[in-house]
Amino acid sequence: MLYCPRNITFLRPWVDHSLSHCFIDTISSAFIVCFVIIFGGVQIRMYKRYSSDLDPRIFPHSFLYKLQIVCHFFLPVSALIRLILQISVLYDRYVYGYMILSACF
Repeated sequence: MLYCPRNITFLRPWVDHSLSHCFIDTISSAFIVCFVIIFGGVQIRMYKRYSSDLDPRIFPHSFLYKLQIVCHFFLPVSALIRLILQISVLYDRYVYGYMILSACF
């Protein structure tokens, strides 16, 4: 399996007067992963240090909480739908490595 399409390399990002999809998806995925690891780690550390437990019977789950849970399940589904559409409709029915990386992150 190729990481980028033929005649497009990761080392030469400027192709046909624009940046290649391979380059953009790889850089954005790497940036998002670093952002989530750094700031998510800081947030987890702050919650472990300064949080206190609450009784769930006192605060019932609101509509917005349920909407947030539904959105968390919808995000991976939308990434898979995007990958399937890229494979079947947009590109030449070939899976490249950057597509899988973009779908995972």
